[in-house]
Amino acid sequence: MPTRPPPAEAVLLTGGLATGKTAVAIEVGEALEQARAAYAVLDLDWLCWAWSPDLDDGGVHTLLCDNLRMVVSNLRARGVRYFVLARAVLTAAGIEQIRHAVSPMPLRVLRLTASDDEVVRRLRARDSGARLDGHVSMRSAFAQQTHAAAPSADEVDTTSDDAATAAAKVLRVLGWPSVAEDGADQ
Repeated sequence: MPTRPPPAEAVLLTGGLATGKTAVAIEVGEALEQARAAYAVLDLDWLCWAWSPDLDDGGVHTLLCDNLRMVVSNLRARGVRYFVLARAVLTAAGIEQIRHAVSPMPLRVLRLTASDDEVVRRLRARDSGARLDGHVSMRSAFAQQTHAAAPSADEVDTTSDDAATAAAKVLRVLGWPSVAEDGADQ
């Protein structure tokens, strides 16, 4: 008789540009692996990186949710318990669509933040040319939209943290397994 998988949990790491969503998600995954907790890290941008004349903005998000639903089902069937999702979601409706795509698994939303100076520094380190100019000009509006999409979300400030330190903060906020510095489970 097959055993039932343990209850699953998901977190959506959202936030403005250059707040560390992907880097922190990767580090959360590394920490879960060290704690021997079955996990998956999904950068949701990759589930909808597509172009077609038939895909408008709403269609792209629907594509993301359709793909997420299938990926989560496949991973759950293989015993994954912890899902770390990363994407800047700009509307409450978009978050609800993601919540529906992962249901019945509960979804927590955690917003990463960073000071404006740090965001600009990170953008300059990763982008150039027109992409840099566009990201710098839209950074404040983007941060405001991610806040408005989930105003009651827990926040983790990543301004002065490397990704591993920010991931440890995220794990503490979530109450998920991690490995203490001495190697014992927390």
